[in-house]
Amino acid sequence: MVEASASHPYFDRAVVDALVKSTIDELSLVTWRTTSPRVSATVHEDGEGRPRLLFLINPTAESERASLDLGFAALATDGLEGTRHESRENRLTLSIPPRSVRMLKIDSA
Repeated sequence: MVEASASHPYFDRAVVDALVKSTIDELSLVTWRTTSPRVSATVHEDGEGRPRLLFLINPTAESERASLDLGFAALATDGLEGTRHESRENRLTLSIPPRSVRMLKIDSA
């Protein structure tokens, strides 16, 4: 349970950040960082541990451009638009519209 504080009516950011970090550590989750601090990424893997779906989340009111180091060559297909994005030097770079999530299917190149 996250306690409320005077700094925000719903949560204390430091408490939430600490809970997220401890959960990541406890579950040994792999984190995926983007070049934009305002865009977060999460990856879903198949049964063999291979990344298959990438979600890029932009909660801001402005479009963001972000890169993500995949560590391997890949082709990513947008799940809604069908557009295809090829990684360059194992890095994927995309624009993420404001207040949206991009879902991309990852195929190893």
